[in-house]
Amino acid sequence: MKGKITKKIYFSTNLEREAIQLLEYYRLRFQMEYLFRDAKQHKGLEHFQARSKNKLDFHFNASLTAVSIAKVISRNGHKKNTRTKVSVSDVKTEMQNRNMISRIFSMYRIDRKLIKISNRYRDLLNFGKIAA
Repeated sequence: MKGKITKKIYFSTNLEREAIQLLEYYRLRFQMEYLFRDAKQHKGLEHFQARSKNKLDFHFNASLTAVSIAKVISRNGHKKNTRTKVSVSDVKTEMQNRNMISRIFSMYRIDRKLIKISNRYRDLLNFGKIAA
């Protein structure tokens, strides 16, 4: 794909809009679609039975906020301007692994700071991830 030029056509009903502004709107729109997709798939955006407006608002905000926090967690340790692949599923898997490891270590009174354990801790956190 290096060196190849791809062509895309974007449409707008506003003929006065600048092309660069239209391109930016489309990019932002796709980011919002990814946010809603992840909230539906991983954070239960559609799994509720409330009927009152306040409860619905709270549930929508909680689901979308959880996705945003998961993306921030997945970008932790990366430079700001670098592009990283964000997988909410991987963040979810890592958090579950972290919880399970913590429970096992506390049950058996294992010190996580031991050299042998700290070397393999990251491997255990990445267990089951798609993009580990």
